Amino acid sequence: MIALAFGWLAWAQPVVEAEPGDEIVVYGERRVKQARDKLLSDLQHLGYRKLVDKGDRLVLKHETSWKGKVVVYDDGYLDLRRQGVKGTLPDTFFRDASPLVGWVPCLIVPTACVKVGGVVVSKRKLEHVEARTLRAVQPAVHDLNARMADLATDHKLEALPQALEACWDHGVPLMGDGALPTAEARREHLLAFWASRTDTVWGERIREQVEAFLRGVVQRSAFALDDAALQAFNERSSAGRPLEL
Repeated sequence: MIALAFGWLAWAQPVVEAEPGDEIVVYGERRVKQARDKLLSDLQHLGYRKLVDKGDRLVLKHETSWKGKVVVYDDGYLDLRRQGVKGTLPDTFFRDASPLVGWVPCLIVPTACVKVGGVVVSKRKLEHVEARTLRAVQPAVHDLNARMADLATDHKLEALPQALEACWDHGVPLMGDGALPTAEARREHLLAFWASRTDTVWGERIREQVEAFLRGVVQRSAFALDDAALQAFNERSSAGRPLEL
């Protein structure tokens, strides 16, 4: 009876399913995090282990100060810079005794308590380190940028069906300002938006959805493109492939 009761309760509970678009976006966010973690791991293996979170960017300083630091921005951009002057406890018996008295030698020899390698290192030597670092992390950077582009496209695709309907039904433009008062103007705007997408895997994902809308809605209306109009559009289009309806 207890088993039956629990079984009935489980059956009776309403099932709340996530929208497919939400699942895709969450998966895309997870892929971005995995790619960013891989990039940070690669940098840490190169010696950039002192991580500082600046909110919109992460700063990883190399253990050897003259080898600089790497700044990883939220948009996936990488910047390699010099490290500034920083204080350090001199390696003496005072340091071993207690951190509180470890700074005592600095009163006698101040230069023993600062690291200036990041400032005085030559530009050529630093550029060599930067080039080697960029070569090592290039695959991880490329993957992170691709995953971020995927996520941006997922967000775009999630909102695109409603935007296409608003454009066709109410004249709300997909790009730019103003309004589209006639069906002909709305159709031309949809065609221009389709042609303006980049010839990349991300642009093609947008194109496919716009193309499906044109085929399923516009071409079933009184303002459908005939073969001659479609051919004329493809001849003047800058897209990397023809529009097929």
